[in-house]
Amino acid sequence: LFFLALMIDLTRGTQPVALATRLSSAGALTLVISALMLTPFGIYLSALSDWAGHGPVSVQFRLSAIIIALFGIIGLPCAAVVVLNPAGAGLTAFVALWAGLFAAIETVHFLVLVLRLTHSGHWAVQNARSAMERDARMEERSKRRSDELAARLNRRPSAPKFHREVWERDEPVPLAEPEPQATDTTS
Repeated sequence: LFFLALMIDLTRGTQPVALATRLSSAGALTLVISALMLTPFGIYLSALSDWAGHGPVSVQFRLSAIIIALFGIIGLPCAAVVVLNPAGAGLTAFVALWAGLFAAIETVHFLVLVLRLTHSGHWAVQNARSAMERDARMEERSKRRSDELAARLNRRPSAPKFHREVWERDEPVPLAEPEPQATDTTS
């Protein structure tokens, strides 16, 4: 907006001065909004990124907030001079223009960082959901296996038919095979 206002200022013969003043005012308002609102928000998102373990994104949020605040501090007084006295602004208009451009570029970078943080948050939610589904499947499989094992242990094994016949007789079960008797070969 500062750039448009400056271009209109330079081509004053074809455009009305009131439009340049309005655009300068809108640019100053945008600079105030970005400096006063995005700076604390950037610091908060930096802390949030630290908590989430995204160190590089956290540093970029901090730097973005510092740059927006710095250019806001430089650009706001210059923009006030341009808005109050557009005809005699001169070099102040160029400083306001560059401060506004750098703040705008950093604001776009800030929005890209917000999208990066949003993407990583979306990934974390999807990862947690798939982990919960996997845990539910593993728990179901473990329960099914334990039920099968309990069913196998509760069944009484049936004795083979031969042993059943031996047990049902009243004869004593021999503990060992009888020893063969020695035959006398001396006769």
